[in-house]
Amino acid sequence: VCANAIPLTLGASVAGTTIGATQDGATGCMGGTSDVWYSFAAGDPVPQGGYAFGLCTAGSPHSTEISVLDACGGSVLACNDS
Repeated sequence: VCANAIPLTLGASVAGTTIGATQDGATGCMGGTSDVWYSFAAGDPVPQGGYAFGLCTAGSPHSTEISVLDACGGSVLACNDS
């Protein structure tokens, strides 16, 4: 899972899809869905206010789910199922 994670760059947008994705296991609020994994290395120290991540599925009939973990296979820091 983590070896194939797509790296994110601060300030950049990424287009993606779950077509061909597999279910790698439930984390946080997610369960029973196809997973696409991304990685992001936070700076040290973390900026005041932290970081913001967003999902946009304009025109899609599918819901979005996001979980933020502190490390590969680590603890869930935040989770949202919209």
